[in-house]
Amino acid sequence: TAQQRADTVQAIQLLQLRVVSGIRNSGLQTDSVMINAEVDAYRKALKELQEYEAAFAQLTLSAEEKELLDKAAVLRRQTQPIADEAINFTMSFAGEEAAKLLTGRFAPLQAQWAAVLDKLAQLQRVNAAASAQAIAEANDRKALWLALILLSVTLLGAGFAVALTRSVTRPLRAAIDLAARVAEGDLSVRIEVSGHDEAAELLNSLQTMTQQLS
Repeated sequence: TAQQRADTVQAIQLLQLRVVSGIRNSGLQTDSVMINAEVDAYRKALKELQEYEAAFAQLTLSAEEKELLDKAAVLRRQTQPIADEAINFTMSFAGEEAAKLLTGRFAPLQAQWAAVLDKLAQLQRVNAAASAQAIAEANDRKALWLALILLSVTLLGAGFAVALTRSVTRPLRAAIDLAARVAEGDLSVRIEVSGHDEAAELLNSLQTMTQQLS
């Protein structure tokens, strides 16, 4: 999803910061154990970063996304030999030389690298927002259609109930009227009976009774 893509780019940014932090911290150490720990952290972060880059590259990317990812990868590769050289200086306890190298050559490339990743991250945020908006609009349309369907079903149900009630009450009303007139002594009353339900049977019985009484 768009959010997962944004999370992947954010992970790349964090790993880039760990790479930069590891190489810079190694140049500040004077203890060999600490130097080795920082170098190991740098190399581990660099490996993870490359894995995330490869995973992101496997996705279906826009031309702009691919261009930014390629630029970031180029800048990363350009920093690696400089970082390796700085590590060699650090391992030789030439911290001042390592610092000059990192400040003069590594830092400018790292700044460009970070700027490219920032653009890539911003693009993912824009895409994620657009995707979320599209999903929200689609959900709104689905909700509207569902409401219309429910309204239609409700109206049809109400119409059916009214028709069913009338089909029952009208024959019963006719039967009541017929019985009332017969009770008043009017045996000339006649009624047309249609249907074969219980109400029709009742009307037929009343009609037959009236005919027999007359």
